[in-house]
Amino acid sequence: MNALPLILFFLAVTAITYRYYSAFLAAKVMALDDSRVTSAHRFNDGQNYVPTNKWVMVCVVVTLTASERAWMRAIRGENVTFIAATAGPAHLHIPGSGCC
Repeated sequence: MNALPLILFFLAVTAITYRYYSAFLAAKVMALDDSRVTSAHRFNDGQNYVPTNKWVMVCVVVTLTASERAWMRAIRGENVTFIAATAGPAHLHIPGSGCC
């Protein structure tokens, strides 16, 4: 039997399940409410709590995931060519900010 129909079937089942199960989790389990104010808006001080665009957070998560994977490859001794880009300090020092 050809594997392509099985792959397409399970991809369709996964997509449908993701659609409905995520809606169930958002509505019943997590009780998400768009009218609730987040802590970034409630405690907005311009330094520690700052509202941001959701796409900025997506970029942060992707970058952190990529750097974590690069470090894990380096620890395991695999050939990593882009590890130098992630080997910087944990945060940027901004003069006068009082962070360090």
